Amino acid sequence: MAVWENVAEIQLSEILTWCLENERVDTLLITSRQSFGNSGKGEYEKGAERKTKNLLEKHLIERFEARGWPGTKLTNHKGRVYVSAFDTQLAKKMAKAENNLFKWSNVSRKALPEDVCLFRRGAKAPTLISIIHEREAWVIAETCPPGFTASSFSPEELYIWSGKYFCRI
Repeated sequence: MAVWENVAEIQLSEILTWCLENERVDTLLITSRQSFGNSGKGEYEKGAERKTKNLLEKHLIERFEARGWPGTKLTNHKGRVYVSAFDTQLAKKMAKAENNLFKWSNVSRKALPEDVCLFRRGAKAPTLISIIHEREAWVIAETCPPGFTASSFSPEELYIWSGKYFCRI
């Protein structure tokens, strides 16, 4: 499998549809990071939590805390991971909420979950990995999606953990 990286802004509707049609993804992983204020105590953005629950509704499979997920390694704290069934209906709902992948951020005006990741259950690696605050995204697939180019990264360099849902608990 080849690794492809984004070269431009990514329209969420376009990449979600590509992943559904070309890689038959069926699972979404999104996250929420803690913000550390003056107290040093981590808190999750309440608006992002609400929006995530409203977005996923009946699709939610599991919610848990992790020290890493595809593309991300946290130190000294954990983040919240949401795993849900993924289909065309949810893809449309996500694109309607915000169609720019890189605006899916806990600290954005819209307070959305972040680090969108898509995969097919049973696959050896995720199809779409994103690190929103770095404005980076990768696709692991045989063919190149629109707006991507060949990457110098290998899948092993993208923090694809061997744990549940490719996460580091």
